[in-house]
Amino acid sequence: MALRQNPKSYGAWYHRKWILSQGLVDVDFDREFRMLDQLLKADSRNFHGWNYRRFVAKLKDVPEVEELEFTMDMINTNFSNYSSWHNRRY
Repeated sequence: MALRQNPKSYGAWYHRKWILSQGLVDVDFDREFRMLDQLLKADSRNFHGWNYRRFVAKLKDVPEVEELEFTMDMINTNFSNYSSWHNRRY
């Protein structure tokens, strides 16, 4: 997986979003969120991961309150995680 080598690769994230948006694969949302949880625990300020998380949450119709809870968990882990704060406005 390209993201293991470079988790901040614009091309890899764009390609992943494109594949899901085209409906070329059956999306395993649990797998996507597990991958994002691992990524954001390793680098909680990776804006690519946050952007992709918003994309997947919207695709799955995750209730906003659930995403707010996730951002609060990340903020409680690191209050100065501006990526978590930023994600709350979407």
